[in-house]
Amino acid sequence: MTGTTTDQSRSRAAHRSEVAYEHLAPDVRNFLIAGRRKVADHYRRLIANTNDEGERQLYIDRIARESRAIQALTENAGYA
Repeated sequence: MTGTTTDQSRSRAAHRSEVAYEHLAPDVRNFLIAGRRKVADHYRRLIANTNDEGERQLYIDRIARESRAIQALTENAGYA
């Protein structure tokens, strides 16, 4: 039951962030996109330097989350 609640909370949080992206000024949106890309690049470097499979999966999941956020930012701006 706890896993389902966590998944639902994540889903609601993701939806809220996508909705919020619609009202951003272009310069703020571009700033957020650049920041998300930078964070994803840091996770890629961490993946390259870890031998722990659990840590590697954590970073892969976080890169996927950043990619979804970047996609939401670019789609709502008409960049996609």
